[in-house]
Amino acid sequence: MTTTTRRALIGGAGLAAVVAVTPAIAVVSTPAASSAKWDRLARAFLEADAHMKTVEDEHTAAYDRFAVALKVLGSRPTKPEQRDSCVYPKPIEQMTIAEIKATPVQESPEYAAFKIADANWQAERDALETKVTGGVDTRWEDSVSAQNSAALALFAEPSPNADALRFKLDVAEVAYKGCDLADNVSAAIFADVRRLLNKEA
Repeated sequence: MTTTTRRALIGGAGLAAVVAVTPAIAVVSTPAASSAKWDRLARAFLEADAHMKTVEDEHTAAYDRFAVALKVLGSRPTKPEQRDSCVYPKPIEQMTIAEIKATPVQESPEYAAFKIADANWQAERDALETKVTGGVDTRWEDSVSAQNSAALALFAEPSPNADALRFKLDVAEVAYKGCDLADNVSAAIFADVRRLLNKEA
């Protein structure tokens, strides 16, 4: 099962624009006790992350059921090779180049029939998807957006100590494995590192 990448975190593109090839991984570490605000943000992220994983499991199960149901619907109609046709008013060898060019191009009867059959198949497919999966796709995307928002809030908050920074790194490494962090997120992490190193110096 694939999952939508956290585009709000890694670059701000549309939520459903890109699909990753690995499943989402819930963060398992606990937040470092440090400051009231930090602890609140860390807990909020863990709750959002856990909720996202729960909805993702529901999403996977729903679309597994849909894949089985889709087999009953049958294959999508096959597009014919010939899409267009011309009906010439007289034998083409008796026509001038200008007359040939002026003859309107029409859809072939085979392609016109295909369009109707394909539209009917797509409508049946969409109705079947709604019936089998309900609103799980929307709820899943909403849960990913909520996790993104919680992560962004966490990254934006300066890490008060090394344990808090370690938790941030865990979020970046585990929950967002394979993603390129946005510049503002990377800058926040580097700012934490510099600040904490200066405290120790």
